[in-house]
Amino acid sequence: MSENINHNKPNDFKINEIDIDLVYTWVDGSDSEWLESKKKYMTIEKKDKKKSKNSITSNRYRNLDELKYSLRTVVNFLPFIRKIYIVTNGQRPSWLKLDDKIELITHEQIFPKPPTCGGEIIKDFYLPTFNSIAIEANLHRIPGLSEYFIYLNDDVFIGQPMKREHFLDEKGRTKVYLREGKFVPKREKFKLTDYYFRDGLYHTHKYLNKYSIKRIKRMTHQHVGIMLRKSVLQNIEEQLKSTDNWLSSLTRFRQNQNIMLISLFYQYYSLDNDFAINDNEVSCYRVSDEHEVVLGQILKKKYHMFCLNTLKENTPELMKFYNILVPNPSPYEIVTNPEITANVDNINNIDNNINNINNNIDNNIDNINNIDNNVDNIDNVEKNVDKNLSQAKDEFRIQ
Repeated sequence: MSENINHNKPNDFKINEIDIDLVYTWVDGSDSEWLESKKKYMTIEKKDKKKSKNSITSNRYRNLDELKYSLRTVVNFLPFIRKIYIVTNGQRPSWLKLDDKIELITHEQIFPKPPTCGGEIIKDFYLPTFNSIAIEANLHRIPGLSEYFIYLNDDVFIGQPMKREHFLDEKGRTKVYLREGKFVPKREKFKLTDYYFRDGLYHTHKYLNKYSIKRIKRMTHQHVGIMLRKSVLQNIEEQLKSTDNWLSSLTRFRQNQNIMLISLFYQYYSLDNDFAINDNEVSCYRVSDEHEVVLGQILKKKYHMFCLNTLKENTPELMKFYNILVPNPSPYEIVTNPEITANVDNINNIDNNINNINNNIDNNIDNINNIDNNVDNIDNVEKNVDKNLSQAKDEFRIQ
């Protein structure tokens, strides 16, 4: 099942020369138009199917500006990123400032063209969607996306400086971060049209067995960022798009029949075909409850990546945590507070002054080196004078 993908060889792959992009998925679940649209389609689809509360809970869509602070960590700790894409349903964060290094992508740009019926396009066949699994299944169609890209949810953060080698090996294989000892739980019979996370994982695990020669117990993956390859995702789609399971992965709301492509399928498909390796050295952490209790621990242990999952509100403790971790606005924020703007300008001026000081130090070091060279030259001249004087005295005595 690994057709048309080239294996990299150590001599062919130069890890520091490839482009690496970063992709977010984001939604503002408090937007009134979005809420009306969700309510409309929930009503329509409930006529035929019973939806699990787990697939439509408000916490899944709530917006607490995590993206702003996650972006700050990316700017601070992933300096090698070429371009950032934010995939949305057309919404835009009010604080976001776009430039040539960050771009908004709509669902319409990446989802396949809808089918036709009687010569007419079924306009709402795929979209709008409220299913992150379906959105993730189409990320590889982002226009201009690099072959290698890191995917983050907006509640995932980078906790310390990271290098390309944390995401790739010397052969170009992407790294996955399996949860040691945490296996996909075996589930009893369940309805494919309902949704529960563990049921969805088990269904994907069983589906993987159809395409893998390895019938193994599979560990789950850390809920953090992951490096993906566009060509691998394209190959998976080519192999699966003719099956009922691929089409069922594009349902408007989450269902157990969705193939959890980024959460499980991609990792084991890539491991089976030697496109990926597991890495236990990258430290990951996920918080689901009692965030305030562990925020200090996150700052102290400096995890490579962590997820603040199911936040309900921006508590004072959380804002204090953000301000310690990443106190300065990123270049992608519209700064409206004059005091903050002044602080940002001061920080930039300080950076410029530091650079000037460093340049002056370098120049002074060069001057010192030149002085040392001149002193050496003077010493050589004095030695030559002494030598010539000594020779002259010797010749005078002989005469």
